[in-house]
Amino acid sequence: MYISYTKYMKPIKITSQEKITTIRLRESAKKELESMGHVGQTHEEILLGIIRLLKNSKSETKIIEKGNMTGTKYARQSKTFQVEIDHEKYAIVCAFNDLGPMPFRKTEWEIDLEIVNVSPPHDNKWRALDTINTKTAQLLYFVAIKQVLEESFNLKIYELSTTEDFLSYDKWKSVYSSNKLSMESFQSDIERNLRHAT
Repeated sequence: MYISYTKYMKPIKITSQEKITTIRLRESAKKELESMGHVGQTHEEILLGIIRLLKNSKSETKIIEKGNMTGTKYARQSKTFQVEIDHEKYAIVCAFNDLGPMPFRKTEWEIDLEIVNVSPPHDNKWRALDTINTKTAQLLYFVAIKQVLEESFNLKIYELSTTEDFLSYDKWKSVYSSNKLSMESFQSDIERNLRHAT
């Protein structure tokens, strides 16, 4: 005996694009939301940044306010980045300040990035950074800084793509200025290290 179950089955729906919805906000809430974003960010990108911040709210980095003074006690993170320079693949282990609570305090923080180990191309052994070419070491440092900024602040930094870009004072200044990022970080994480690169 054959029984048809067709009328009881729910169809599997597949769409070519994700459905776009709208959220109604009062004008004051919209302005508050926009004040939390960076230049050029959409409302969706700002909201995703807020959601990511809430997910990372267990960060051990603390903002300390005492009287009219504000300071930051950083926790440290470590992460491995895969970097390809002119078809040569490197793996780098980096330690840096956890910027979890910083997306809405754009003006007062430092990355303080350190490359702990590097695995050069054609070599599966971890080595100290000073065992590789100085210019390559500097380039790896700046690539890692860009990655930390993009991940921490939900950014896309299109200005930096070539070796010349990554070692350019003007390009980095533009990135920090246009995204309203910490000039304290620019001076300590970028400017100081660019001086050593030239």
